Amino acid sequence: MMHKSKVILGAGITGSICQLFNPESLMITKSIGSSFPFGPNFVHKTPENETLMDKLNMSKDSRMINVGYFYNGKTVSENDLTPEILREYYEKSRAFEVKKGRLSRSFIALIPSFSGIISKIESYVRGNRIYAEVVGINTEEGELTLEYDGQLANVKYDNLISTIPLIDFLKMSDVDSMNYEGLQYTSMTVVLLETSNIVANSLCGFDYAYILDKECPCLRMTKHGGRLILEFSGELSDEDASLAVVETLGDVSFHLCGVQRRKYGKLKTIEKLPEIEGVRFVGRFGKWNDELLLQDVVKEWLDV
Repeated sequence: MMHKSKVILGAGITGSICQLFNPESLMITKSIGSSFPFGPNFVHKTPENETLMDKLNMSKDSRMINVGYFYNGKTVSENDLTPEILREYYEKSRAFEVKKGRLSRSFIALIPSFSGIISKIESYVRGNRIYAEVVGINTEEGELTLEYDGQLANVKYDNLISTIPLIDFLKMSDVDSMNYEGLQYTSMTVVLLETSNIVANSLCGFDYAYILDKECPCLRMTKHGGRLILEFSGELSDEDASLAVVETLGDVSFHLCGVQRRKYGKLKTIEKLPEIEGVRFVGRFGKWNDELLLQDVVKEWLDV
């Protein structure tokens, strides 16, 4: 049986940063990052993220990211985001009532993308990874059960860093999850469009924009090169996704480049993480906290 001092679960941007700061660790993941753009993934210009760029020898050039808000077909300002409007948006996007919430405001971002950062880190730590699915976590024995190529294998660990969704960790582990039964996902459908001039006309110069009212099925639109990303609640078929695009943008010409369904959006937050000897939860999914951003992950390791 393989035995590693430190193991990381998950290989998104959070897991990749964890391995950058723990190069001796073993990462276990089904795949690295994501080839499909799920929405606005910008790197905020902060001291922590600039330190990350220095560590990776990547550009610290930056630009303003303009965030917009649409309500009843019109743009509204940040000052117009009343509690009632925010509640309407969160009820639409997450299917539950939120008495207070936070939407992104315009900000300065560094030029490098999430995918670029993940690729750069991968070139630094290549070889310290196992591509497999974790199907069991025995925290009492410090042991993981993996499945790959139809075979099961076990890996012992001394320290485990989990960046996977907390709800998935609990389902696979021997941890008493009675206090976390309310944790669950909502579903989302993400559509990638190839368009001619829809991007400029639809977003009014914004890099991405929230669609706040319930009458429009779209939650958020994002520029992605010459393409447009639209996000919708629920798991839509390709046909229903196309209809939702037309309902959002009107009778315009577009090519549907891709549709993906994902589980996202947390229906319950938690006040306290499980305390498990040898296990550390990191990032917004690992800690089940939407407030956490990339710089928070970097800061956590800089402070170690």
